[in-house]
Amino acid sequence: MKHTPFLILLAFLIFNYTAQSQSWIVNNNSQVHLLSGTYVVVEGNVLNNNNGAFDNSGTIQLTGNWTNNAGNTAFVNSSPGTVVLNGSNQLVNGTDSTVFYNLSLEGTGSKQIGVNTSVEGVLALNDKELITNNFGLFVFNSNIAAITRTTGFVSSTGNGFLSRATLSSSPYLFPVGSSLGIARYRPVEIMPATASANTFSVRMANTDATTESFDRTITDGSVSNINDKFFHKINQLSGSDNAAISIFYDNVDDGGFFGITHWDDTPTARWEDAGTVVPLTNVSPVLSSLTINSWNDYTETPFALFSCVPSVAADSATYSPLTVCDGESVTLTVHGGSLGTGASWEWYTDGCGTTHIGTGNTLIQSVSGTTTFYVRAEGTCGITECKSVVVKPTVINPVSLTIAPDNNPICDGTNVTFTATPTNSGANPQYQWYLNGATVGTNSDAYSNTSFSDADEIYCVLTSDAICTTGNPATSNTVTMTVNSNLPVSVTIAADATTICDGTNVTFTATPVNGGTPSYQWYLNGSTIGTNSNIYSSATLTDNDEVYCVLTSDATCATGSPATSNTVTMTVNPNLPVSVSISADATTICDGTNVTFTATPTNSGANPQYQWYLNGATVGTNSDAYSNTSLSDADEIYCVLTSDAICTTGNPATSNTVTMTVNSNLPVSVTIAANATTICDGINVTFTATPTNGGANPQYQWYLNGATVGTSSSTYTNAAFSDADGIYCVLTSDETCATGSPATSNTV
Repeated sequence: MKHTPFLILLAFLIFNYTAQSQSWIVNNNSQVHLLSGTYVVVEGNVLNNNNGAFDNSGTIQLTGNWTNNAGNTAFVNSSPGTVVLNGSNQLVNGTDSTVFYNLSLEGTGSKQIGVNTSVEGVLALNDKELITNNFGLFVFNSNIAAITRTTGFVSSTGNGFLSRATLSSSPYLFPVGSSLGIARYRPVEIMPATASANTFSVRMANTDATTESFDRTITDGSVSNINDKFFHKINQLSGSDNAAISIFYDNVDDGGFFGITHWDDTPTARWEDAGTVVPLTNVSPVLSSLTINSWNDYTETPFALFSCVPSVAADSATYSPLTVCDGESVTLTVHGGSLGTGASWEWYTDGCGTTHIGTGNTLIQSVSGTTTFYVRAEGTCGITECKSVVVKPTVINPVSLTIAPDNNPICDGTNVTFTATPTNSGANPQYQWYLNGATVGTNSDAYSNTSFSDADEIYCVLTSDAICTTGNPATSNTVTMTVNSNLPVSVTIAADATTICDGTNVTFTATPVNGGTPSYQWYLNGSTIGTNSNIYSSATLTDNDEVYCVLTSDATCATGSPATSNTVTMTVNPNLPVSVSISADATTICDGTNVTFTATPTNSGANPQYQWYLNGATVGTNSDAYSNTSLSDADEIYCVLTSDAICTTGNPATSNTVTMTVNSNLPVSVTIAANATTICDGINVTFTATPTNGGANPQYQWYLNGATVGTSSSTYTNAAFSDADGIYCVLTSDETCATGSPATSNTV
């Protein structure tokens, strides 16, 4: 029974409208079932009316238009059948959207939709153009192979688009193009970031974007040369995944492109650079592509390709003012060069491209320390080389001033010079001195005054003309003067003796007045001597030597310092060495001989005193002579002289000692004897003398009858004696202390 309506439908729905020269199949409130393997060919149009529906597991091929006015989507139960548009210039329209399962485009001419149309299975474009006009074509199948083609594509106008559901992170092809004007196939490929459910739509507008109110001249400055031949509208209808979007182009017919630009309405409606792209050349196989990754901004849908104008590097960079203080600002300026697509002048420090500090042809930047600034053009088409400029600011220098007097405390009337020591005073500093708050002095770094009073206060104000200073004008420290009364200095010297003997030690003593803890310099005949002491001693002074002292006082406010003392003139008598020598008129004597000792003095004075000594005992009188007849052998005699001369030395003086040799007295005698006293005439007789104490070399004198005969010999010989001749001998002894010498012998 359920197949009956189908059979009846086939019996009465097929008829011919001869007026339109077109056959129609009209389903009016019926459900048409096509079993798997059924192939229905309609040489004409299909009209689905009044809640009619198709449960299609087979194939419906028609050459005319498909119209759905049934108040439903035409196909029920997601029937997996196929509808083949096999005619010429066919149209899918109606008051209601049709949801095909598989839709295949064949025949000749183009295919169009006049209502939103969906495909649940596969859209086979083959070699046909599917014109969506101002409507959407939805492909619900999330398989990446849900759209097949050879050379076919989907074209749209106005708000028309091709939509695809995605459920993987694989690339999905949107085969969009247009035969309006110059025919172009410029597909888009979208690759979601994950396998989550998303729906994307794409339209290729084969026209200048400006004609659809997306003015190509309105940009954020980052893009230029926007493609004027076509653009795309890309949207995410559902889901939230980021996606990689690839836009394809023909680099022969369209030219080369550098990036993708996106129309945005924030902050104002304009074209903006979509970011870094990945370019691929001739991958389709003749089409090239640019890909933006991780895109998720669909607040506005227009996307376009743009080409680049490269930037030209700057000629130089300068700064002003040329003189700048540390911490102040300079204006950096680019000179020469030009900005390309989306380019701007970018400034850096710490190296080219290192630390970004600003953007612009000019840039105001504060400078701290010597800094090298770098500038380069950066834009969509890349970057240029850097130009650099070195700014050497002048260090901020604090101005300061210190003053110091050449003397303080001072004595009344002393000239004091204050010297100002400036820091960072510049080339022409200005000085203003103040005494007790009143201006004094001149514009000078020195100020002098001889009229200071105790507790006067002096300071100076410095105005520097140096650049880059702080604390200007600078006020110096305040110096408070201490002024003391003057103290006259004097010194006198005295000697413990002024008339002396040569070699006498003399001590000179200095007596100071207002000396404080003084320094002493002694002078002898104008030459420095002695030590820093109030006493000077010398044992080497000579006659007429002059001694004085110069006192340098350390007393506060001493006047007349150094002070020179009186001069002491010395009288120095020469030293007289006292001596005495004694001599005896004989030192080897015979017992009882009188010996006189005589003293010979040196420097004895007018009234010398003599004291004689015999064997250490005083003898004699105060006389320079001493006599004695009672000396004994080895007696020692000396004399002590006490001189009354001045400047004597060695006084009293002891003489040499005379040691006496006293020999005993020796009586001399001689006897003679003849070897014969009675002789014959002519007999030789020898006389022999026998001496007593004759000494070692006694002298003999023989006498014959009173007349000397013989020789000095102890014997005498004669052969001419006469009778009664008397012979004797006289002996002269050489023995010391001989007495009775010469001695006369007996007479024979």
